[in-house]
Amino acid sequence: MLRNFKGHGFHGSSGYIDTVEIYQKGGVDPFLAAHANISPDFTAEWNRVIPRLLFIESELHAWGEPERTLRRAARILAGVHARRMESPELQAALTAGSRLYFAYGSNMDETQMLKRCAHPVPVGLARLDGYRLVSRQNKKNYYASLDEAKDGSVPVLVWALSDSDIETLDGYEPHYYYKKDVTARFGHKRLEGFVYLLPEDRERGRMGNTYRQTLLTAYRDLGLDDRIWQVEQMETEQADFRSVAE
Repeated sequence: MLRNFKGHGFHGSSGYIDTVEIYQKGGVDPFLAAHANISPDFTAEWNRVIPRLLFIESELHAWGEPERTLRRAARILAGVHARRMESPELQAALTAGSRLYFAYGSNMDETQMLKRCAHPVPVGLARLDGYRLVSRQNKKNYYASLDEAKDGSVPVLVWALSDSDIETLDGYEPHYYYKKDVTARFGHKRLEGFVYLLPEDRERGRMGNTYRQTLLTAYRDLGLDDRIWQVEQMETEQADFRSVAE
């Protein structure tokens, strides 16, 4: 546990996947389902497996990670996601006509979504390629949005929402935001859904501390690397500095 399942140095990702595969073959998922409290530290680390594999599969392309390692990460993700898609709760929601909503900002926070929607069904973490995270002005404050970016990739939390839940959520994301249909990668599957976006002509800026903390908490609770937001905010501040200097 001291190394969080990881191998060493250049082979760290490969070693991590080796460990995950061994635990899976040993039946760790049904074991933890029956004995979730046997080791809170181990359970918490196991719950971070999917975000870690998403990172290996997407971000490490740029770092020259061996293709075999990337394929192994994708295979494990595909199996986990396939089991999730077969869950009775999700199948019932989709059969009833629910649509998939891809949350990348504060709606990744489960507590907030349960306050906003009556019956949101969490599907799992997915990847939205071709976009990058930004913060743009909405009234007097700055909030999360996405800009198109050829080589970008953003983690999203997928929710299955009924028409009434979407109508309710529209009330929280009024005419300042608009909905856009997009496709996210969920293991080997492509999921069709929608996101809320702010217009790209809105000014970029630094988000408020309370809102930013909500985002960071959601990322950490999901086991995601919150440095993606730190990079976005540094880019925003650098752009502001250049604007003033000019």
